[in-house]
Amino acid sequence: MNYDFSDKEFNLFVEIHTLISEFAKENKLESNDANLTNENIRQALAILSQTPYLKLGVEQTEDFNGMLTLMGAMEVIAGACPSLYLSIETSTRIFGRILSNWANETQKENLLALLLNGQIIGAFGLS
Repeated sequence: MNYDFSDKEFNLFVEIHTLISEFAKENKLESNDANLTNENIRQALAILSQTPYLKLGVEQTEDFNGMLTLMGAMEVIAGACPSLYLSIETSTRIFGRILSNWANETQKENLLALLLNGQIIGAFGLS
């Protein structure tokens, strides 16, 4: 298996870094205000939906090396803002995979499409 990143993958990392870094500079990301945190997560998801990032690990993405690309992209976001990274990953990777694996077609069409387009925040209960 080839563990080297392609030019397309490097370009994705640079794009994500640029988008998230600019977002982090313009917004107060570490806050105790739940409404502000909610808005920041929604905005970050909308920004990331402009890239293939939200689909990585949830849907098949062409020209990317699956989980290897995802891990590289995750490092970029975690480096910019760890708490935002955790929120994005819980919403997209955990909730998104639950939908991708076990939702019926109607749920996938409605919820998964909205999630991967950055229009909703995913959540789940664990007991």
